[in-house]
Amino acid sequence: MESKRCPRCSVRKPISDFWSNAGDSRGTQPYCRPCQKDYLREYRKRPQHRAYMKRWRQTPKGKAAARRWLAGQWNKIKQDPERLKRSREASRKSYQKRRKNPEAMKRMAATRIISLMVKFGWMTRGACIVCGITDGVEAHHPDYASPLLVEWRCRPHHENVHHGGTEPEPNASVSTS
Repeated sequence: MESKRCPRCSVRKPISDFWSNAGDSRGTQPYCRPCQKDYLREYRKRPQHRAYMKRWRQTPKGKAAARRWLAGQWNKIKQDPERLKRSREASRKSYQKRRKNPEAMKRMAATRIISLMVKFGWMTRGACIVCGITDGVEAHHPDYASPLLVEWRCRPHHENVHHGGTEPEPNASVSTS
């Protein structure tokens, strides 16, 4: 029986204890299965990997992978009757809770309208009215009864409005179109 030493734990193990890797001369991963799992768990926590994955999820290939993953999750839920029951119950409770709060329903409707308008190109994101940056701006609705009236704000300034922080004066040099 052929064996290989794992460089991470320094234990000689049979080849069957290593995952396959077509790029390796032996056709296996360098680390044994438990060490490979630990390595990947550590690697995925690194900021560089998180930033890479965030960019990758925005690509067509990343979006397709996300759709496949979600479809797989839904298939798992559908195959397990108890899991399906819990999922439906949670959705029903969440909907009923929102329905009892008219302000929440207005907020959700206004958010959905703006996201669809941006998605279809009927509205474009502007710059933050406070600091002027254009990356990662969000639509802030001063009044949910007027869903098309929005102020574009970066995440920190948008959170500041909702969490009762002191509001800096809008930058006069920034256009709000």
